[in-house]
Amino acid sequence: MAGKNHIEEHWLVTKFKRYVFAFGKFVLRLLFRVEVRGIEHYHAAGDRVLILPNHVSLLDPPLIALFLPESPSFVIAPLVAKWWWVRPFLIFARTFPIDYMSFFAMKGLVTELRKGGRCVVFPEGRVSTTGGIMKIYDGVGWVAEKTGAVLLPLRIEGTQFLKASYHDGRFPSRWFPKITLTFLPPRNIEIPKEIRGHQRRDHMRLFLEDLMRDAAYRASDHRKTLFQAVLEARDAYGRGKIIAMDITRKAASYDKLITASIVLGNLFVPITQKGENVGVVLPSSIATVGLILGLSYQGRVPAMLNFSAGAKSMLACAAIAKIKTVVTSHRFVEA
Repeated sequence: MAGKNHIEEHWLVTKFKRYVFAFGKFVLRLLFRVEVRGIEHYHAAGDRVLILPNHVSLLDPPLIALFLPESPSFVIAPLVAKWWWVRPFLIFARTFPIDYMSFFAMKGLVTELRKGGRCVVFPEGRVSTTGGIMKIYDGVGWVAEKTGAVLLPLRIEGTQFLKASYHDGRFPSRWFPKITLTFLPPRNIEIPKEIRGHQRRDHMRLFLEDLMRDAAYRASDHRKTLFQAVLEARDAYGRGKIIAMDITRKAASYDKLITASIVLGNLFVPITQKGENVGVVLPSSIATVGLILGLSYQGRVPAMLNFSAGAKSMLACAAIAKIKTVVTSHRFVEA
């Protein structure tokens, strides 16, 4: 009878968790329009995987737990595991409270990971305060090497705009920004065998840093033009946000700079061709920035030529870049 009650209790708990996960996933998708990309990389990673996400908010772990096809294990800091508001959530996921600085503590994770499964480890060990990659702990690389686990980068975008982020005004905060989770192709840790000791640990850390930065680049829309990137930045940071200031202390907002870009770009349509490399020899000013963006807006490629390099160097650069048209001003040339 006792065994039967235990089975029924376990069944009820599993069903309760399933309902909680389904409800949480529905709410987050509704509020944040959560999109998961690159799920084919998740399935291709294998059975022994270290999932390595960037960490920009406290919402990151619930997002991963809810939107992954399977329920992974999580490595969390022992201090975080003791927070009163975190404890209730720990019953919904298998967690390993591990000190990232302790290789002895990491041995327990090695033992578990050798049995197989997927484990989420934040290589930075804490929430980023800048939106960029913080210090990477080499213990994560040591675990991957000892277990033969595949590294699966996961890039989280959008949570840096949450009002509960740690960025102290670096990003414009919004209640419900769109969030994307992007899985990148899995990788094996690649450290030459002849490197040993502290140098090996340093190489592991550098390998992970490169992996995380590469994930940030690949997950972004890096094929957009410079002008398109400015338009997206305006939508994210606000039309009236000051974006540029020159030596005369003249400032320009996103809207002012974009308007100037369109006007200046239109001026050079009759004398240049789409896709052409156009040389720019002008001083550092708001107008020059506007011209560069305007050329990008019209499908031209702005090529900055450094006048201080001398005439011969400028001519050589123009020849290599196949520049036929150079934009400058009489006043600048005379000066």
